[in-house]
Amino acid sequence: MSSARQAAALNVQMKRNYDFSRRMLDGLLEDFTSEEALERVGDFKPLVWYLGHIAVAENAWLQLHRGAESVLPEGHMSRYSRGSDGDADFGDASLDEMTSLLGTLRERMKGAIAEIEPEDLERETPVDVFPPLKQCGNAFALVCGHNAYHAGQIQLLRRAMGKPATFG
Repeated sequence: MSSARQAAALNVQMKRNYDFSRRMLDGLLEDFTSEEALERVGDFKPLVWYLGHIAVAENAWLQLHRGAESVLPEGHMSRYSRGSDGDADFGDASLDEMTSLLGTLRERMKGAIAEIEPEDLERETPVDVFPPLKQCGNAFALVCGHNAYHAGQIQLLRRAMGKPATFG
């Protein structure tokens, strides 16, 4: 297979994996109100935390492996990154702002995926990061799995709130 055909096939599969993980997430959000997105139910973090956290992961991949500038608002990383305090007050967070940020990241991710070459997947970032994020291909797989993992948590949050399941 030629390098161009191999890259095209790779881009199609990467786009498919990413789109699937984001469609799963989108379906979970359709009937949340702004108020519900801030609610705490049981041991769950509020919906806005999960969305902000997903944005951190996608933004990080773009920065580390595609050299993109961050689109996260000031303070977003510390508030929503891995290990951040999901028990904090998120009363000033907005469902509309989070979905808008995720929409921006989706477009940036799709653009970056379209430019990936097979050899890019083996490249490592020179930045000292959490080891699974070091290699571009592994980090991308982690982003897709991360989106699906948190979609599962949001599904459980939905059920705890008495909302119907959208999958599973």
